[in-house]
Amino acid sequence: MVVMAPGDELDVAPMLDLALKHDGPTAIRYPKAAAETISREPVPMELGTAEVVRTGNDGTLVACGTVLVACVEAAEKLAAEGIELGVINARFV
Repeated sequence: MVVMAPGDELDVAPMLDLALKHDGPTAIRYPKAAAETISREPVPMELGTAEVVRTGNDGTLVACGTVLVACVEAAEKLAAEGIELGVINARFV
């Protein structure tokens, strides 16, 4: 079974497309609130593949679902203090 969790609004449509094409059970954990969007170039949705949103030498935050927006914001704030964190949008659970 494939379980997906969109990190932001840009993930929703490609996840629906993947779910419709997948030959097996698929679930998408859709957020209750309106999906936010972070500024980025969308990466093609591939089964089981995460998306690197930001790179950093001091550590990496791995986000699953709507916490992606908070992780990107935290990484940006820490970058202003000299701490470079990467952010990965896990997409798949």
